[in-house]
Amino acid sequence: GLGFPFARIVALISFATGTMRDLAIGPCKGKETGETALLRDLLTRLQGREILLGDRYFASYFGIALLAQRGVDGLFRMHQLRKYDFRRGVRLGICDHVVNWVKPQRPVWMSRELYDRLPETLVIRELRVSVHEPGFRIDELVLVTTLLDPLAYSKDELGQLYFERWN
Repeated sequence: GLGFPFARIVALISFATGTMRDLAIGPCKGKETGETALLRDLLTRLQGREILLGDRYFASYFGIALLAQRGVDGLFRMHQLRKYDFRRGVRLGICDHVVNWVKPQRPVWMSRELYDRLPETLVIRELRVSVHEPGFRIDELVLVTTLLDPLAYSKDELGQLYFERWN
């Protein structure tokens, strides 16, 4: 009873101003206490035409589909368990393509009604970017986004935007 308390925290931080827009805090153990559950609690704070930047933990079919329902775009690192193949889909450039993600089975936390309202497929852009930042352990990473237009959102700009989340 005298230990250091642990909590999970997910914050929405404005990229434009650097201020915290909202915050969700939850316990570290138990059902529906992970970062994705906390983000779902914050979804009502996001509005259309905003872009959510996040780590690979948020790059799930359901997370992206729930954002799309609100008109919010996302840019995330590809989850390590998701397979990708740049030889498939509509090629936009070298290691840059658009593919369809198929809706998986309904997760336990999701109601049948919400599951039925989500689309059967999501159109997702997958792209590989090189990392030239000192101190990073990796040379390249794969990003996923709903920002599909390569003229409006170049591969290099999306890579730079993703790295800006550390500044």
